[in-house]
Amino acid sequence: MTKYSYRWGLIAAVAIPLAGCKRVEASAKDAPNARTAGPASTVAGKGSAASAAEVNAQPANPDPCSLVPPEDAKRLLGPLSGAPYRGVSADDTTPSSDGHACVYPLVPREKVAEGSVIALELKTSGAAGFETGAALVGGRANSLLKFLGVESGDGAQHNIDGWDYIGGYTDIMTARVGHIAINAKWTRARGAADSLVEIIDIMRDHIADRPFLSSERGESRSDGDPCSLLTRTEVEAVIGKLMVLPYRSRGLTGLADANGNGCSYYTAKHHVLSLMPSWSHGKQQFRVLASLSQNVQSKVGGKGADVDTLEGDWDQRALAVTGDILLLKGERLLQVFYRVSTATEADATQLGSIALKRLSASR
Repeated sequence: MTKYSYRWGLIAAVAIPLAGCKRVEASAKDAPNARTAGPASTVAGKGSAASAAEVNAQPANPDPCSLVPPEDAKRLLGPLSGAPYRGVSADDTTPSSDGHACVYPLVPREKVAEGSVIALELKTSGAAGFETGAALVGGRANSLLKFLGVESGDGAQHNIDGWDYIGGYTDIMTARVGHIAINAKWTRARGAADSLVEIIDIMRDHIADRPFLSSERGESRSDGDPCSLLTRTEVEAVIGKLMVLPYRSRGLTGLADANGNGCSYYTAKHHVLSLMPSWSHGKQQFRVLASLSQNVQSKVGGKGADVDTLEGDWDQRALAVTGDILLLKGERLLQVFYRVSTATEADATQLGSIALKRLSASR
C-alpha cells in the first residue's frame, strides 16, 4: 500500500487510475515568504492593527490554474482534451474569469465518459465548512460506524502529511490546512484517489504562507478597533509566533481588510485565529447565534449549543454552529474563531476572556 493509499483510507471508493505514475515530489514555486512581523505595541487600546501592505498580504482570489504546473496535471490526471480553465467552483464548472476552481477537461477513455472533468477549487474562507457539515450530518451515523470499528462516516483523516483534515464522499474530496481548503470533484469519471490527493498536495505547496486580501468591497461595521483587544505578546504566549503583525480582517474569515470588523492572528502553515467584537446589541446577537446552534444540533442528534458550561468573567458563553466561541458581557459580544488555528477551545477561551474584559471596559 502506497503512502497516498494509506492517507486516503476509507474514501478510496474511486479506484480506477487516470494516469499511472510513481510519486514524483512537487517542487514548490518560489513564492515570497511572509515578512517577519516587527515589534508590536504591548498596550491594548492603542490601535496596533497592521495594514494589508505591512502584512504583505496576497491578492484576493488567485488563479487556481497557476498553482499546479501543467506537467504535473498531465502526469496525474492523464491526457486532457483541452487547456485547463477557471471555473466558478467545483460544483459549477462554468468558465469564469474570477472563478475559484481550475477545471481539467479529460480525454474520453475507459471509465472516463465524454465531457468528463476534474475540478480543483481553492477556498480561502469557509475552509472548515465541509468538515463541520460532515460532523453534524454524520453524528448519528458515526455512532453506529464506531461501534462497527470504523472511525468516521466520511473516512476523514486528521493531522496527516501536512493537512489538518482530509475527507470526502463519493465524487468529492476536501483537504484543509489552516484557513486554506482544496476541494476536488470529478464529473462522469472514476479517478484514482492517490492521484487526486497528490495533485492537491502540489496545489497547496504552491500557495505562499501569508494572509490573503478579502475580495469583498465596502466597509464592515465596527464601533472600535478589534485589534485593540489583544496584544501580539498575549497571543504568542498561547498559540506561538505570529508570521505577521495582528491585522484587521473581514469578520472571522482571516482575510485582510483595512476596514474589517475582525482582527486576525496568523501563524505558520495558514493557521489563523480571528476575533470579532460587537460593542452594541450583543444580547440579541448572542440569542440568535446560540439558538441557531441549538436548533441545528437538535435536528441532527447533537448536544446543542454549549451554554454556560465554563466559569469565567462573562455573563454567558456558547459555541456557535460554525465553531466559534461566543462570549457575552452586558451588551458586548465577542466571537472567537479558532477552528482553523492551532489553538484548542481552552486556548481560544483563555484569549477571549482577556479580550472580553477590554471590550466590556471600553467606551
